[in-house]
Amino acid sequence: MNASAPLAGQRVLDLTAWQAGPLSTMILGDFGAEVIKIEAPQRLDGWRGGAGLTADKMYERNPIWNAVNRSKLGISLDLASDEGRRLFLGLVADADVVVENFTPRVMDKLGLGYDVLRAANPRIIVAALSGFGQTGPWRDYSAFAFPTEEVSGLAYLTGARGGPPTLIGASVTDAMVAAMGAFAVVAAIERRARCGEGDYIDLSQIETLTTFIAGELVQATRTGVDPERVGNDRPGSCPHGLYRCLPDGDRIAIAVRDDDEWHRLCEVIGRTDLAADRRLASVAGRVVDRDRVDAAVGAWTANVDATDAVDRLQAARIPAALAARSSQLAMDEQLWAREFYRIIDRDEVGAHPYPGPVVRLAATPAVIERPAPLYGQHTDEVLRDLLGLDDDEIAALHAAGVTSNEPLAQDWR
Repeated sequence: MNASAPLAGQRVLDLTAWQAGPLSTMILGDFGAEVIKIEAPQRLDGWRGGAGLTADKMYERNPIWNAVNRSKLGISLDLASDEGRRLFLGLVADADVVVENFTPRVMDKLGLGYDVLRAANPRIIVAALSGFGQTGPWRDYSAFAFPTEEVSGLAYLTGARGGPPTLIGASVTDAMVAAMGAFAVVAAIERRARCGEGDYIDLSQIETLTTFIAGELVQATRTGVDPERVGNDRPGSCPHGLYRCLPDGDRIAIAVRDDDEWHRLCEVIGRTDLAADRRLASVAGRVVDRDRVDAAVGAWTANVDATDAVDRLQAARIPAALAARSSQLAMDEQLWAREFYRIIDRDEVGAHPYPGPVVRLAATPAVIERPAPLYGQHTDEVLRDLLGLDDDEIAALHAAGVTSNEPLAQDWR
């Protein structure tokens, strides 16, 4: 590992599954922490197990699992067994951080609650990234991306004007929680460096999401009226939306925030007559006549290549961008120029570009040293090097199903 990396020397035990937790620990690993991902022999991570277990190891090929589990060692350990729990506590004794995203009842049920972990290591930092938090009447509710978007208030604000609430197209929940979780861990590490004490991080996914609609929340409590869904419209901006371009299917986003931008837009689209229309001279007037404004902008974009349209609008200092599809993002010259994509070669899937670290530290840039681990890839290594077990002891653990280098489940969905 890179000894000069910001989190070099920090050992993180990763008990997380699906996306938010693994993405959070991946961020820590990218910046130098030694992350040990621990998977159960009898139950696969949901991203691994969605296709069932087959002879061709489909559980190694899920692109999402591979994308959010780089920069980690991978071991299997049955925490529900007495021996697995004992071994885990042995790892905790020399670890710095434990991250889990179970529902709150699970760690206590395993006999691995915070008091137990703290007894094994008083300096341990435990980060619990649960759906609804560790307290309150909903603490034991199961959470997933879409339900948490709904209950946080995000989905209610998303959708066409006059239409029903709409789920967000991608799981923004996971990215928000991952970033907040990694930040909280780093803050706790900094605090421990000053005072020598461990900590317990209680992160609620719905609270994380609700902070992103703080303005709408305050508005509703102040006025007693819920903000309406407005689709692509935004108060104080017009035009503001997505407009079809060439080739058919491509759209660009245009956001005009003030009257100067409006006049420059009219010049670009060849509609100086609109710039001279006193009814459209202010944002308020354009909002009232939004349909006519959108029709004029859409008539121009419909006959212009999307890339050319964005270039011409940006040259006129008008905020505009391609509403990119995933396939277009994979070819995006800006992202490649900034080395956002990293080519990672992993057994079972080969070499592919993956999104890299989004934070760049000039003095200590993130270095991706490991692809996502194969199932149980480092089990023997960790048991031998960190816990001092010999080959016979490791073989006995495999035979008992406490550990495994391949999943023991046969058809987990």
